[in-house]
Amino acid sequence: MANHFSSRYQNKLTLSILVFLGCLFFLPPTDPDLGWQLRCGEQIWQTGKVCSVNTFSVLLPDYASAYTATLYQGILYPFYKILGLNGLSLLNSLIVSASFYFLFKINGQKNLRIIFLPLAIFLSWTVFGFGIRSQLTSLLYFCLLLWLFEKSQENYKCFYYTPLVLFLWANSHGSFIIGLIMIAAFGVSKLKYFVRSAVVGIISIIATLINPYGVRIYTEAWNHLYRVKLNTLIAEWVPPLPLYQLVVYLFLFLGIYLLFKYKKQSLSLFKLLLLISFAYLALKARRNLSYFFIFSAYLTTTIPYQLTMRKEKLLNSLALLVGIFIFTYGFFYQFPKTLMANHNWASFCRAGQVEYPYRAVEFLRQQTPGNIFNRYEWGGYLIWQLPKNKVFVDGRMPAWITPSGKSPYTIFLETYLPSPGWQETLKQYNISWILINPYGYLDAVLEPDPGKYGWQEVYRDPVAVVYKNINNQ
Repeated sequence: MANHFSSRYQNKLTLSILVFLGCLFFLPPTDPDLGWQLRCGEQIWQTGKVCSVNTFSVLLPDYASAYTATLYQGILYPFYKILGLNGLSLLNSLIVSASFYFLFKINGQKNLRIIFLPLAIFLSWTVFGFGIRSQLTSLLYFCLLLWLFEKSQENYKCFYYTPLVLFLWANSHGSFIIGLIMIAAFGVSKLKYFVRSAVVGIISIIATLINPYGVRIYTEAWNHLYRVKLNTLIAEWVPPLPLYQLVVYLFLFLGIYLLFKYKKQSLSLFKLLLLISFAYLALKARRNLSYFFIFSAYLTTTIPYQLTMRKEKLLNSLALLVGIFIFTYGFFYQFPKTLMANHNWASFCRAGQVEYPYRAVEFLRQQTPGNIFNRYEWGGYLIWQLPKNKVFVDGRMPAWITPSGKSPYTIFLETYLPSPGWQETLKQYNISWILINPYGYLDAVLEPDPGKYGWQEVYRDPVAVVYKNINNQ
């Protein structure tokens, strides 16, 4: 009777935690890539065509990319069109809550999961803090696969659904490669089902090819991972800070210790292979920290601990305290804060890690459209808010390949810093407007005497400065 009561108590607490997490993840949509994702979603709904050719920027015009986010973009746009910014915050809540729902459906110590999962979220906030972004769909498929692998221990036929998950994943985000790694690890851990696992793996690979870009999504993944050294260019691709690396190693050694101590548990080899794989990915790029920490929470809470009733009650009490904290923070702080940001454009533009130049954009909206040399982090916002203009660079482009072999981001930096030849670059791409942050490198060169370089300062505020090309009048 006591165990039954404890189980019912944990189930109710788990359901409450999922609702509370929904409030916690009702975040302003501040992802710098949001703007061009919305434009692509709009194009899908209005024309039925995906954004397979670059029409948003002057750098690499008509570039044939294979950014595999068609399903995500197709869902993103209706939420925004119908419900506005609140719709995007709601979509973020739904995706994250659904992800953790599958995680909580897995058998194990649910009270421990309620304790460890918020810790994993906190350690992964560099990924979660932007609000809705295509990478979060990967979290959903990641947790769904873990649930399917666990269910396959009771019924191996559940493993046969993995190709469907990979089809959805490959049409939502480029990290579908992680799904293939998970399937391979599961197949290796179940050698007696090797033939069936190999067949499912092959079908899963074929399923990923059912997308608007075909095999080119693998080329795009290769460019992101190896061909272009993004770890020297983009913040979320660089290795985590030393303190985070230390935490990763601690979790890695703890996980290995538990797996060897309870080596007879189900999926031990599978968990060991993935723990090492995700630790490697997390140490290579901070954008991968969420996979490692959430997998660690899954691993440590599926261990078959033998707990006394006293320890069980203690964990239940601690889980309740965690639930109360999440509810208090999510419902009374994060939820109203997001509502305020979403209902005030100025507040929304200041809500993210990078403040958007909304007043400068209002100024440019009244001017003659033209090509804009812009700060990299503002590219997606400008694509969204100034559809009649073309930007210089945005978040789609760092892994694209230019004829010179340089990353577009490198060309941006050489102009923005500025390096020798920056004026020729602006002339080459017929730039009519410069929109950058004040007192930066390029502004420091132009501001004393912009006419010397053929430019005129026409707008300035604490966030942005606008220069106009006087030769384009």
